[in-house]
Amino acid sequence: MLPTGAGKSICFQVAGLLLDGLTIVISPLIALMLDQVENLSKRGIKAVCLHGGMHKADIDRELENAIYGKYDFLYISPERLQTEIFYARRERMKLGLIAIDEAHCISQWGHDFRPSYLLLDQLKEWFPDTPLSAFTATATANTLVDIKKYLKLEHAKVFRKSFVKENLSYTILKSTEKKAELLYVLKRLKGSGIIYARNRKKCEDVASFLVEENYNADFYHAGLDHKQRAIKQKNWTDGTTQVIVSTNAFGMGIDKSDVRWVVHIDIPPSIEEYYQEAGRAGRDGKKSWAIQIYDDKDVEMTISNMKLTQVDHKVINSMYEKLHSLYNIPIGGGEGESFDFDLNAFSRMHKIPLFRTLSAVKVLSDYGLIHVTDSFFKPSTLHFFISRERVIREQSNSSFYPFLLGLLRNYEGLFNHPTKISEEKIMRIMKTNYQTVIRNLEQINALQIGEYSPRASVPQIKFMQPRYEARSLPIDYTKLKELNENREDKLNALLRFMDKDYCRELMILKYFDEKSGSTCGRCDICLDSHKSAFSTKELKEFRKYIVERVDKEVNLVQLLHWWPYNKRRTILSMLKTLENEGEVIVENRKLILN
Repeated sequence: MLPTGAGKSICFQVAGLLLDGLTIVISPLIALMLDQVENLSKRGIKAVCLHGGMHKADIDRELENAIYGKYDFLYISPERLQTEIFYARRERMKLGLIAIDEAHCISQWGHDFRPSYLLLDQLKEWFPDTPLSAFTATATANTLVDIKKYLKLEHAKVFRKSFVKENLSYTILKSTEKKAELLYVLKRLKGSGIIYARNRKKCEDVASFLVEENYNADFYHAGLDHKQRAIKQKNWTDGTTQVIVSTNAFGMGIDKSDVRWVVHIDIPPSIEEYYQEAGRAGRDGKKSWAIQIYDDKDVEMTISNMKLTQVDHKVINSMYEKLHSLYNIPIGGGEGESFDFDLNAFSRMHKIPLFRTLSAVKVLSDYGLIHVTDSFFKPSTLHFFISRERVIREQSNSSFYPFLLGLLRNYEGLFNHPTKISEEKIMRIMKTNYQTVIRNLEQINALQIGEYSPRASVPQIKFMQPRYEARSLPIDYTKLKELNENREDKLNALLRFMDKDYCRELMILKYFDEKSGSTCGRCDICLDSHKSAFSTKELKEFRKYIVERVDKEVNLVQLLHWWPYNKRRTILSMLKTLENEGEVIVENRKLILN
């Protein structure tokens, strides 16, 4: 149990390199798996990731490669372990280590329960002599009990680092003018930072607003294609972009230690998620800030959206039927089939609130019935069905033989398996235009000498099992009801954390069942420890300051921005005193000199 940035990945990666055999890493997050595989590959460590967005032939091939020692690390989703293709090969695997990442997903008390994690106890049966380790950044006492129980690790050693982040200061700002508040905060924060929002449109709107205010900002979310995401992430990682406005998809496993601040402009669903996202600031140990900005409307909207996500069997059964009907999939059919899928359009077509649609789709995905790729990027591939000699012999007189020859010179493996290609690279090498490249590649399909599969960067849905009768879906609805109640409890705990005038860090430690007797001295509450206390001299100086700076009236938010935010309770208390004495009037969010 190590907080975000404390080095969970390095624990199983170093161990995996030292132990003899393949290391299997179980993770529910494709983005995180791909990021870790990329980072390992950069260091010359052989790693591969298998996930539901891949073609069956690719999965089959890479599993064989892993068995025969091509890779040191195999990253795989828990759902993938239950497939026939994995089950048939498990006995031929020589494993050195099993690492289960995001282990809190095994518990309904965790913040992201995944039913597929409950089946991971099979790993102990399949590989009884292989060491098994589990990792999580956020686990309460109940979650820890479940991790041990369901993974059959009752007697395992638990290594736990404190949830205290001595370099991180927590601040909660309630404001009726959030954009003005955000600008105020950013003027005082230096260095690289992340702003977290809960939806894509908000990310784009906030980034656009900041650019208009001359900030070096950009947005990031899963709706972007692979190339766009890669560029935006690189620009932020290397410091070209200072501020990234993102959904919670961004930041997990990102190798950037000098993030100075994290701002939440929407309310997260739980303390676990807030702590995990806030913890992406200050991984280098230097002074950093985590700031939440919200208003009463945010609270109302968050509670409303949470209720929309509480789907029951009627909603899920109906959603399951609608998804299969959309693609004309009969009972017993559809297994392994993929289709383009626009979730927003689907939600509008059936007049179902987006949050409810998302929640129902997530349940179906969690139970392994479907797999939804969010702007999944599948690179272009090319595979020749006939031999190299035959290609040269049969096409040597054709008009696009030089094109074929260029492909053969620049790409290996075209005759063995589908090989990733880049249309842009081919265009540069052959000094032609993009349309000609596509036309020649499509000619390979037309001649049936090979298969060119163009890249896809649109959301897709893949049906993982044959279609059931809706009333017979293998879903535990009793547990689903408990999960809905648990999510409501978690949100209420987060709202209490935001509302109470009590040391923020102590509240976090208490939530994670860690005992501490002293306040942090760093959060907004601790820094404003005097709260409303002030002397007669301070009130006199405050009155003079206002008279000198205010002509007749001033926006109250603007006035508060003249002081550090940890002084605001004192300022508001002094304003109340001046109002009671008849020297000022406070109305409609304005301060008026009397």
